[in-house]
Amino acid sequence: MKRLFIVLLIIVCGFSFSGCAKKVDTGLKMDSSAVAKKVYDWKLYTNPAYRYELRFPKDWAVFDSGEDGKQAAFYPTVRGEEVRSNDQTYYGSIIILAHSNWQTKYTLEDFYRQQTENLFLGNYQQEKVVIGGTEGVWFKNVRNRNLEKAEALVDVFAIDLGDRILEIEIQEKEYWDDIKTIINSMSFYPNASPAEMK
Repeated sequence: MKRLFIVLLIIVCGFSFSGCAKKVDTGLKMDSSAVAKKVYDWKLYTNPAYRYELRFPKDWAVFDSGEDGKQAAFYPTVRGEEVRSNDQTYYGSIIILAHSNWQTKYTLEDFYRQQTENLFLGNYQQEKVVIGGTEGVWFKNVRNRNLEKAEALVDVFAIDLGDRILEIEIQEKEYWDDIKTIINSMSFYPNASPAEMK
């Protein structure tokens, strides 16, 4: 009986202390002056094909798919070295996938109807967000987005920019503070004219 009382007391104390622990801010919104201050000496990445730019930390690296601009992955340099030294495939901490939409003119709902999984129907928590002045949808804890770890939970931000759709995948949430700033630093150039897209 005494032992049971002690176990219950430990459990209750554990819950009490966990409630007092500092909560991690998992929201996306940041004040523009705070973003400007944080990214002051960060690197600039520009994607001319899909017309967006962002800032990322000096101790991070970027790998992109080249002139087609369809994929860009950002990650802490140390993390990339660690994963490669273990001979593992590494996709990055934050990945941006770009899709052309100038001919199809899909809405986000139309776009996901054409995909392997329709995220709008996937029972994922959804939240409306604004990134670079454009409204998008934040799908939380999505499965099957990491080819090597199907069970990994990935957050996906989907943004309809008219002639293009961007998906921003958060693969490593432990870097959330930097990722949040990266996303808040994003800006988008206007839609291209049909002549420019040919």
